Amino acid sequence: MRVISASRRTDIPAFYGDWLENRVAAGWCAVPNHISRKYYCVSLRPEDVLAFVFWTRNATPFLRSLRRLLDKGYRGYFQYTITPYGKPFELSGPSEAQALEGIAALSDLLEPEFVQWRYDPIIISDVTPWYWHLAQFERLAEEMMGRASTCVISFAQLYAKNRSALDSLGCAYRYVPVAEGLRPKHGTVLPAAERRTLASELARIGARYGLRVAACCDSALVDESAGVFQSHCIDRDLILRLRPEAAYSAARLCEKPTRAGCGCFESVDIGAYDTCPFGCVYCYASKSQASAKANLARHNPTRPALFEFQGKPSPDEELL
Repeated sequence: MRVISASRRTDIPAFYGDWLENRVAAGWCAVPNHISRKYYCVSLRPEDVLAFVFWTRNATPFLRSLRRLLDKGYRGYFQYTITPYGKPFELSGPSEAQALEGIAALSDLLEPEFVQWRYDPIIISDVTPWYWHLAQFERLAEEMMGRASTCVISFAQLYAKNRSALDSLGCAYRYVPVAEGLRPKHGTVLPAAERRTLASELARIGARYGLRVAACCDSALVDESAGVFQSHCIDRDLILRLRPEAAYSAARLCEKPTRAGCGCFESVDIGAYDTCPFGCVYCYASKSQASAKANLARHNPTRPALFEFQGKPSPDEELL
């Protein structure tokens, strides 16, 4: 049995819920490999799916599909991003009211333990300074009380894919470097000591509202004495509680970090890059909002793969 990540690469609940429901009915899906430009097959049969981990900014379009999946015996939990930015950092995400409505509905449908709020990435800039984040985080943490169990945090990381978009904002921002040689025009490194101090302040606020704060892909932040824990976004212990009847399979999950500082256990991601049209400038998974919108327009929810390469054999031809 495998954990199905749906998905770090795109927002399946917000945009591709019909596709996922169709693929569950079919018992399998095709996943594009953007390096080899080939597809591989992933079973979605009940006996092969230990749990779904859903990543989203807006669960509302997915609620009916989720109820049907639960009725079929599938189980899952949510990594739910709610941030206070809006434009120019997030070009067309859901409104805060929509996002809060979605997380409230999920906490009613699932237990709050299985709804994790993501306040990430944290962008420290001349228009979003630290004191602004303190106020915004406390305001949102109060909204999350009783709706989510954990808040996952990280600071903005600089990739080749998001550097030009961040620089296009024209404001001074601070970031965590993930590779040598990236030299942004308007960004400066946010030192680890400062990140730790900021994270401990968030943990102090979170504790007042019953939220456990966990750091994603930044081991420098982890300090359990300050209330900042290592995040396991794909979490074996949480899956054990979600699927006690499948404890043998859950206990066999191995740690499989996706990058430095990641605490995730093994999963298979069924999403595709360049398919989320929200247009977040810090995104590492889309080249541009325009390309993601074009790919969404070409998407066919009845096809095996969420995304198909142009000018290449279809997943049906390649896999069947």
